[in-house]
Amino acid sequence: MKNICIGLFEGETLPESLAAFKDVKLDLEFGKITTIHTLNQLDCEKVVVVGLGDGKKNIKEAFSKVEADDYLVYATENTAYAAGFGLVYGAYSYKDTKVYDLESDDFKDEFEKGKTVARIVNHAREMSDMPANFLTPDHLVDEAKLVAEKYDMEIEVLAQDDLEEIGAGALLAVNQGSDRPCFMVVIRYDGGKQDEDYTALVGKGLTYDAGGYNIKSNMHGMKYDMCGAANMLCALELLAELKVEKNVVCVLPITLLKIKSMDMDLSMGM
Repeated sequence: MKNICIGLFEGETLPESLAAFKDVKLDLEFGKITTIHTLNQLDCEKVVVVGLGDGKKNIKEAFSKVEADDYLVYATENTAYAAGFGLVYGAYSYKDTKVYDLESDDFKDEFEKGKTVARIVNHAREMSDMPANFLTPDHLVDEAKLVAEKYDMEIEVLAQDDLEEIGAGALLAVNQGSDRPCFMVVIRYDGGKQDEDYTALVGKGLTYDAGGYNIKSNMHGMKYDMCGAANMLCALELLAELKVEKNVVCVLPITLLKIKSMDMDLSMGM
């Protein structure tokens, strides 16, 4: 049987099904974790109790502190979504996200929705954490293609010649500092009515920004200039996953900025 995870607000007690542990002292301060070893009193090894405090803080954060494991989550209307989100969000680690089995004893739809949102947020986190020598403009375009293909969305990828034709001067000017091509990706999600206007999501996809000829003094974190594109792409992914009834167009200008003439490739490994 899966181990049990339950979140409790200050003043709450364990449910009757866990009455055997009613004398255990629980610390329900926000983010505190109390682990109860069942010693064969239940068909699981442990019960993990998450302190949710007085309810004034974001309880998703409290659930994200739980060590990844296979859990049956005791959920309420007030905790189901937060538990699903927090447990999946907290399991994230770049290239080493823990995969485990989660299910809820109640309010299953909200719990599953929380898991889904966190999984897609983690997708954005993974792209953002990827070193710039791996997440090149070409790779970011491939990520967009995979999302579009998964949800059968229309995608258009404008390359250099296309961008020159439409006069995309700003993007082309930035790309002059790069030895890699630039792109503009346009993805359309048709979830609304046929005659309904589109809502636009626009995210900057500068996969590395060394500052051009004015080199930035601190290169750490310059790979994060593509977070706008990662966030908007995953926002679109979430809308499609949840089948939101809206028409949305996502536009991602993608390039990188470094110095072509330098021997050391500044996009590497940062």
